[in-house]
Amino acid sequence: MFAAPLLAGLILAQLPAGPPPVSLGFGEALARAERYESDAKAEAWRAAKLDPFLDGRMEPLFAKCEAGMTAPVSFTLVISFKAGRFDRIESNDDGPVARCMADAFERFPYPAPPYPDFAEEVRMKLTGGR
Repeated sequence: MFAAPLLAGLILAQLPAGPPPVSLGFGEALARAERYESDAKAEAWRAAKLDPFLDGRMEPLFAKCEAGMTAPVSFTLVISFKAGRFDRIESNDDGPVARCMADAFERFPYPAPPYPDFAEEVRMKLTGGR
């Protein structure tokens, strides 16, 4: 009877404090995105496809996800593609604003990527008050 609460307390005391560690999925996706950062075909795709696609979709997301923010938030999302199709969104932050943006990005019908196994990094810095 006495051992269970003591064991639970020891386990909790050993958990690291601070933000959760970045997942391997995020690290792998970010490494792919960085490989394509200066690629000419990827740059052309960003300018012709991704930027116009995201342009009209961002303001409503900012309004929704910034609601109730008490301090500026910075994080990175990575749009990950596999076999030429959208796969998932990876984030380096598990806070509510980053989760809100990642959830919204998950629902977008992305244009076909320039490469089958592509990833695109999107840096966010939200200050609230829009």
